[in-house]
Amino acid sequence: MARTAPVLLVPLLASGCGDGPTGPADLGSSSADDGLETTTGSDDTVGDAGDANDDQDDGVDGGSSGTGMDSTGGFEDDGFGMDDDMPLVVKVPDIKEGQVAVGTLVELQKVRLITPKGSAPHGSLLEFYVQDPEGGARSGILVRIDGSLSLDLQPGDEATIQGVVRRADGIRYLLCGADDIVVTSWQGDLPPAVLEVGELVGNSPVIMDFEGSLVRIEDVDVTGTTSMGDPLLEGVLVLDDRFGEGLPVLGPGQALGSVTGALMITPQGLAIGPRSGDDVTP
Repeated sequence: MARTAPVLLVPLLASGCGDGPTGPADLGSSSADDGLETTTGSDDTVGDAGDANDDQDDGVDGGSSGTGMDSTGGFEDDGFGMDDDMPLVVKVPDIKEGQVAVGTLVELQKVRLITPKGSAPHGSLLEFYVQDPEGGARSGILVRIDGSLSLDLQPGDEATIQGVVRRADGIRYLLCGADDIVVTSWQGDLPPAVLEVGELVGNSPVIMDFEGSLVRIEDVDVTGTTSMGDPLLEGVLVLDDRFGEGLPVLGPGQALGSVTGALMITPQGLAIGPRSGDDVTP
């Protein structure tokens, strides 16, 4: 895509950790709040492999990314979180795999934006997705911005980002301020991981491996719509329009050659977020 073109609960996917979802309705939903926290008591054990011992992330609401503290005012013993004002330089998989404690101030260097900025599904936050350029499992992550952002962010931008590791809706993400995002250059779009829609049902580990990453789903049909009116692909995947401009109007019975976008966990269910109308092909 050219430079000018313009979160439901998932059970822990490790074996023996409970039943998995069978579709959007089984992924749960989030209660609306200020957009910084949607954590419920079950989030200590959902969505984060190796994350079952984390303290519940219910005490760090807003502010800049310089706090780095959890709800107890300190950091957890597991992983390599640091009680320090200096950010810990990490890769995305370190966060997604639970090696970094919730509440830790971190820095991601030379990550690639895979979406433009869009509005979070509840509250007033903006958000976008980034990915390590090496790609692979657990290489993408959601970034939420606490405050306004005038910076023009586009897929393909390379950036260095500082933020606090947070957890809600069964996923880990970064919360940062506008001044914590530095775009260094434009490096071009990353190639999407091509997935089958059948890989995104039940307890499939593919869901958490590629949540937050750029993916492409091929040969899918629109089988219905959600309560919000968004198209539902094969009864499994919501086509979410928060990032894309000029998306086609789709209805039940329409066949699509492919859909490309960020794989997301949203209040409506498992979703894919195209970046523009070019990401949805007949």
